[in-house]
Amino acid sequence: MTKQHTISDHVTVVSNGKIRTGYYEIEGRMITVHFAGLKKSTQLGGSAGNPRPLAEMILRELVSESKFD
Repeated sequence: MTKQHTISDHVTVVSNGKIRTGYYEIEGRMITVHFAGLKKSTQLGGSAGNPRPLAEMILRELVSESKFD
């Protein structure tokens, strides 16, 4: 069994005029976005070559679910 390499990077969006920063991790074909103790994962699908727009979309969802929206 081969160990999969994890890629991570910060991601930032503007919500209600405020900058919100989280980070995302990619492991295999899954992306997980973290923000304020929350996290959400999904398959990369066709976004594997450019995951940042997907990470931004998920971050917006997490911000709206958090107390920081």
